[in-house]
Amino acid sequence: MNNHKSTDQPGPKPYSMRWWTLAIVSVTVVIATIDETILNVAIPSLQKDLGASASSLQWMVNSYVLVFGGLGDRLGRARMLRYGLAVFAISSVGAALSDSPNQLIAARAIMGLGGAMMMPATLSIIVNVFQENEMTKAITVWAMMAGVESPLGRSSVVRYSKTSTGARYSW
Repeated sequence: MNNHKSTDQPGPKPYSMRWWTLAIVSVTVVIATIDETILNVAIPSLQKDLGASASSLQWMVNSYVLVFGGLGDRLGRARMLRYGLAVFAISSVGAALSDSPNQLIAARAIMGLGGAMMMPATLSIIVNVFQENEMTKAITVWAMMAGVESPLGRSSVVRYSKTSTGARYSW
């Protein structure tokens, strides 16, 4: 009599939308991380066009990172990812339309909140959506997308210019 368990039994069925989910969370990683690089490219123009002091420039850069934190893991992955993307997008528009250093600092702090809502969710969603045999591949794609941010952000043609209606970012 053979007491060994059969290994031919199929495991749980994989989530059918897992590769689309990976695409969405990978783009989210790029969105959340590229903003810091883009701002660094625009600092000289921001200083000139908004009359920003050295202290204001520091707050523009750091307000995003200070708020970024770990909020997303505490309140539910999928919901925080969706809400985080919305908060990030709306505050990005606010940053693009800002007319003063204080407006830009506030918009960037709100962007950091959006980033805090969405960024931690990306990897935890991957871990929950992919089975063990595909997890390494999925995490590799996610990490590669996180790494593509730096050269992508630096090579983006971002101009910051003062127009008759106020200061604006343009691509």
